[in-house]
Amino acid sequence: MSSLPRRAALVLGTLVAVVFALALPAQAQFSGQTARPALTVGSVTVKAPTGLTTAGSTCDVDGTLHLKLGWTQSTTARVSSYKVRGSTLFGLINLTLGSVPASSTSLSTDLPQNSLGYSFSVTTVTDYGWTAESAQTGTIRC
Repeated sequence: MSSLPRRAALVLGTLVAVVFALALPAQAQFSGQTARPALTVGSVTVKAPTGLTTAGSTCDVDGTLHLKLGWTQSTTARVSSYKVRGSTLFGLINLTLGSVPASSTSLSTDLPQNSLGYSFSVTTVTDYGWTAESAQTGTIRC
């Protein structure tokens, strides 16, 4: 019988300790501080190539267009390449003519006869994935 009063006293003591602990507010102190890293946010505008020209392009008797397309490089930093596109049928049909390194300022290729003609554009591609497309050239017909 003596163990029952001990158990009751133990349970009662534990209950009083828990209730007392719950009644006190939690407290904590932090002694050290961590410096936050500096963060700089900027903006970049990707510039398209300018001065597109088809000077020097010729047509064969069979209507093949020997295209010589030139441009002035983009002034945007970190240009990785230029993507050259042609379009026909009033812009409804687009052709990718190729991709050239950032150091290039021209592309030469042959295109089949097309009575509607072709117009061309060059897109700046950066190494971070942003692009900017130039205005199209005038239409060239053979």
